[in-house]
Amino acid sequence: MKSEEITTVIIECDDFVKFFLYPHEVHNFHYKDFINKTKCSPHHETFQKDSDIPWNGWIFRGQASPLWNLSPTIERTFSSLNIPLNKYHEREISLLREFQRTFYQYSNHIPDLNDYYEWFAIMQHSGAPTRFLDFTYTPFVAAFFAIENLNFSQEGEFCLWCIDKIWMEYKFKEFLPDFIKKQYEIDPLGKTIETQKIIMNNENPCNTIINISPFYLNERQQIQQGLFLFSTNLSKPLEQILFSMIDQEDEKNKIFKLVIKYTPGQIRKMINFMDKINISRRTLFPGLDGFAASLKLKSALAWLTPFI
Repeated sequence: MKSEEITTVIIECDDFVKFFLYPHEVHNFHYKDFINKTKCSPHHETFQKDSDIPWNGWIFRGQASPLWNLSPTIERTFSSLNIPLNKYHEREISLLREFQRTFYQYSNHIPDLNDYYEWFAIMQHSGAPTRFLDFTYTPFVAAFFAIENLNFSQEGEFCLWCIDKIWMEYKFKEFLPDFIKKQYEIDPLGKTIETQKIIMNNENPCNTIINISPFYLNERQQIQQGLFLFSTNLSKPLEQILFSMIDQEDEKNKIFKLVIKYTPGQIRKMINFMDKINISRRTLFPGLDGFAASLKLKSALAWLTPFI
């Protein structure tokens, strides 16, 4: 499926909370029909029946503009440097090696050198470019990252990318070569060193997207309820591979873009709501750096509150 064919749902900012807690009540959105149109595995159907929580089993990523691509930092960084796509993996390994050689100066916990997932997670949360793309299990944390740097005095749009994680956990294996599928039969979670080495060092990389949480979770990842998506083939854009996984009509809604339209008054109310439910830089990034960064939005809230 091409990017322009991806399902897009548009709502007003005032309906955001309702969309995720009481989607049946959102005007012009038929939640039951939307969900029922999509193909489910037997495991997924059981999972849904056992829970009354809307969007259970979905993951989310917030972005400040609906026009932005789903691109990990390694794609954005290397693209800005005009590095050819076919050189991305080579450069990635160089960055990883440099990070590993120096990391011991900053931490007593040194992961196995071949534990790519843990190393990339540490690099990601330290600000280094990686193939990992941040997602979260909670739409409210995703929304915070989308709106924290918006211009609150203008109307506009932000978006959340929404993916059915249960579907993805089955679907990605369809694109694996047989010898990797056999490895997943031995290692269903795909987190052993042996599985990681096969995925990362495959001379003929397959085209699929895997979601992963490293075995050892850092504090930020736990608080943000975070996980990562990554591409098994850096020579193609992640977004292109992700969308190509939708190859059946009844899978169309398994990935969709939720566009939220806002006015200055609406986005101010949403920022205030986030503060009231304790979602801020201070809580999502524990420590002095997170607290200091939160003061920027706090000062905006103090100024804007009288106008809400």
